[in-house]
Amino acid sequence: MKPALALAAALLFCAAAAGAEPRFSFHSTPGKLPKDVVPKHYALRIVPAATHESFEGRAQIEIEVARPVAAIELNAVDLDFDAARLYSGAGPTLLAAKFDRERETVTLAPAADPIAPGRYRLDIDYTGRIARHPIGLHQVSYKQREGAQLVERIMLATHMEPVHARRLFPGWDEPVFRASFEITAVVDEPLTAVSNMPVSAVTALPGGKKEVTFARSVP
Repeated sequence: MKPALALAAALLFCAAAAGAEPRFSFHSTPGKLPKDVVPKHYALRIVPAATHESFEGRAQIEIEVARPVAAIELNAVDLDFDAARLYSGAGPTLLAAKFDRERETVTLAPAADPIAPGRYRLDIDYTGRIARHPIGLHQVSYKQREGAQLVERIMLATHMEPVHARRLFPGWDEPVFRASFEITAVVDEPLTAVSNMPVSAVTALPGGKKEVTFARSVP
């Protein structure tokens, strides 16, 4: 039995409750992040390091900007950004990142003009840490019998609630922001990657790796 790599994307969003409960209202629901920029879809690619200590990530986020803004503010914890770009019909715009560790946010700002209203794709290349306790992407140790011996192994799992998704990817980590997700994990070929969505594609990669993509979720 091969050890399993569990990149379980616990990114479940509850539908508005029926019955006597009030209907969901985006604008009246409280939150800390500005509501001028709203995520619509996340495409995430996660590549854990062989040491199980860190990972590389790429987030491609489809967003809608409701009014002119000087910057985009979203959640991120223990993530280091390599590059952030905003794509529109006019081509990519480089964004500078400024982190607020206390608020667990990052502000992405263009060098010149404000960001005009419209639909964009926000691309962020980043690295993160794999925790040794259950927050974000973390290690889980287990024992596997090999012959007459029990050998300790490590698998990776995710714990997103209540506010730990921001440790795996930069995003709007508040319940009011509802979006769909498409997640890809790059793992060693013998390993297994699982999610709460079914596998939609598996692609062989050089170096004994494979890319596992899961089906797009509903918002």
